[in-house]
Order: sequence, then C-alpha cells, then structure tokens
Amino acid sequence: MGRSPGTPPPSVSQPAIAGWREADSAGRVPQPRDGHWMAGDTNGRVILFGGKGAGSRYFNDTWTYTPATSTWTELTPAGTLPPGRFGHGLVHDPADHRILLFGGVATTGLANDLWAYDLTINSWTPVEPAGVRPPARLYPSMAYDPATRKAVVFGGWTGNSEFADTWVYDPPRTGGAKSTAPAAPTPVGARPWSTTLPPAQ
Repeated sequence: MGRSPGTPPPSVSQPAIAGWREADSAGRVPQPRDGHWMAGDTNGRVILFGGKGAGSRYFNDTWTYTPATSTWTELTPAGTLPPGRFGHGLVHDPADHRILLFGGVATTGLANDLWAYDLTINSWTPVEPAGVRPPARLYPSMAYDPATRKAVVFGGWTGNSEFADTWVYDPPRTGGAKSTAPAAPTPVGARPWSTTLPPAQ
C-alpha cells in the first residue's frame, strides 16, 4: 500500500513538534507552592528557591531541575540558608557561578536582603553590600546583565503601594547598590517577573 501524500518515507525522522507539553518528571518533585522563583544556570539546570505553600508555609528549600532528564533534585546547601520567603527576585550570575536572591516576603517580614548561592560549592551566603539598600519589597523584577556583570532591580510592591525605582547591584569589586534615576519619566510601578538579559555579542 502506498504512502499518503505528504507522508515522509520511514527513513526520514520527523521533526520535533514545537509547543507546550507537560513534563513527566522522574522521582520526587517540590511540594505545591506559589510565589517561588527559578533561574537557569550554564550547566543545563534550573534552580528553584522558596515559595509559599499550604497553610502559608514559607519554603526555604533549594531544588534543581534538569530538563534533559526531566529530573528534580533537592539540594542540601551548606552555610546559612535564607529565611523562607515568596515573591523574591532570583537571577543567575554566570561570571561568579552563583544565584543571586533579593527581597520578597520572608518569615521575618518584608525583606530587602541579598543572598548568593554558590553553584560550585553548594552553599548559601548572605551578601552585605556597602552603601544604601533598596527599600524592602516583594515581586521585584530582577535581571542580570552579563556585559557589565551587574544585577538590576526594577519596581515591586509593599503590599499597599508599588515602586517605580531602578537599582543596580555591583559585584564586590566595585561595591554597593546604586539607585539610577532615569532621565525620561518612569513607568508606573508594577509587579513584574524576573528575567535574564541576553549575553553580550
């Protein structure tokens, strides 16, 4: 029997179909939650931290997800762990091979603390930048610019009011967090999402 018109011969592989599909994750997976954040690293993994679960439980667990194997792995980091929280910012700093975490609502209240997770040694460390800090907030939009090796925070929410400020975190070699006042009118405050800027060409 002949093939239907448009059907490739058996020796020709079918291309993958683009679109969404639910991943059939192997093994344990993180507990249900919201307000958590994830950031990809350069080793083909996605890092997850925190979130809020049933009964207003604030998580401070750290997980990796490997898309190639569809596998979740709960990590047991060394060092002092960040307090449980949700609504924080999370970005990957490839220059120092670490994840940066900022703000959110923690078990200690509305936060403006900064933390670093070292991907090499599997350890969390609080970061104490010199100078003034951004005001405490949740749901800031946070991005990392690899060209300047700086993390950028815009906006966020206090629970009652929104921010329209821009803050830049410099690595320790230059120190401090700086508020940048744009020349043009600032956008209306928002509750956005974390992003990662494309690498410099």
